[in-house]
Amino acid sequence: MKRISLYCTLGIMLLLLGFSCAWAQTVTGSITGQVTDPSGAVVAGATVTATNVATGVKTTAQTNGSGVYNIRFLPVGTYKLTIESAGFTPTSVAPFSLDVNQTAKIDSVMKIGSSTTVVVQKLGLRPPSLYKKMFTQFWIRPTPHLVIPSPRTKSLPSRSMAVTFRL
Repeated sequence: MKRISLYCTLGIMLLLLGFSCAWAQTVTGSITGQVTDPSGAVVAGATVTATNVATGVKTTAQTNGSGVYNIRFLPVGTYKLTIESAGFTPTSVAPFSLDVNQTAKIDSVMKIGSSTTVVVQKLGLRPPSLYKKMFTQFWIRPTPHLVIPSPRTKSLPSRSMAVTFRL
């Protein structure tokens, strides 16, 4: 009897040890790096966005006081980075592959400039289809008309409404 309980206990321990090893395996990677300006000074507080190209899922992080960012636990796949900070032009990093347990180190140098984008649109005429629709609609408005009562129309009201169409 002691022998059976010893084997059961040993079997349960081996089973639990096997499960704990399975939990330790990960299928994620991480991205880290440092953001600097053209003079080599660090850029603190920059927003780094990693976008999974296949799914479009975005994960963001902020650079710390040393200009270092760390985005962890990203599913494996192809990612592109976008880095933004006030006073700098947004910087993009070309798509790259992230593998299992890989820590991709991607440093970036930001260019000084404005982070705003101005869109200039040339004003022109509306497309003809809008004009056609505007001028073929009917505007309906009530116009009062006086009806002279006759013996046959005594039961009708003394005023009626007519509808006029303006083309």
